[in-house]
Amino acid sequence: MNTNRIVIRSWITLAIAIFAWCAVGYFIFVVFQMQAEHAQYVTDAAAANLEEGQAAQLRALARETESDRTALVNASNIDVLTAVNQIESVHASGTAVHVTSANPIKASGKNAPQLNAIDLTAHADGTFSSVMHVAQTLETLPLSTIVQEIDLSRSSIDLNAKNQQSQWSLDVRVRFYTSAALST
Repeated sequence: MNTNRIVIRSWITLAIAIFAWCAVGYFIFVVFQMQAEHAQYVTDAAAANLEEGQAAQLRALARETESDRTALVNASNIDVLTAVNQIESVHASGTAVHVTSANPIKASGKNAPQLNAIDLTAHADGTFSSVMHVAQTLETLPLSTIVQEIDLSRSSIDLNAKNQQSQWSLDVRVRFYTSAALST
C-alpha cells in the first residue's frame, strides 16, 4: 500500500510539473505576444505622429506662403495687352521699345494646367548702354516672363554723319505666362 501511495504521489507530482511547464510556456507566449503588440503600437503611434507633423507643416507652409501665392496668382492673371504695354513702357535714354510680334505657345497635353504662354518679340534701337539697360530692365519686369533670346547687332557707321556714335539694335524674345483667357 505504501508503494501505491508513492506511485500516486509520483503521478500527481508529474501532472503538477507538466501543468507548471505548460503555464510557463503559456506565460512566455503571452509575454512575446504583448511585446509584439507593444512594438506594433509604437510603430503605429510613430506613423500617426509623423502624419500629424507633416499635416501641421503643410498647414504652416500654406499659411506662410499665402501672400506669395496671392502675388503669384495676381502676377499670372495679367492679360497680354497689359504685358505688351508694360514692355513698351521700358525705355532708357530715349530708346523706345516696341513689341513686334506675339505668338501663342500650345500647351502640351489635355491635362495641362490653365496657364497660357505667349512668345513676345520686342525691338529697340539706341546706343550700346541704352539697349543693354533695356535688356536688363526686360529681365526684371514684374511680370511672369522669361527672356528666351537676346540678339544684339551693330549698324554700320556713316563716316559723313556729324554724330558718329554707333547705333545698336536689340531684338528680345520673351516668353510671357498668363492665366488670363486668350482670344483666338
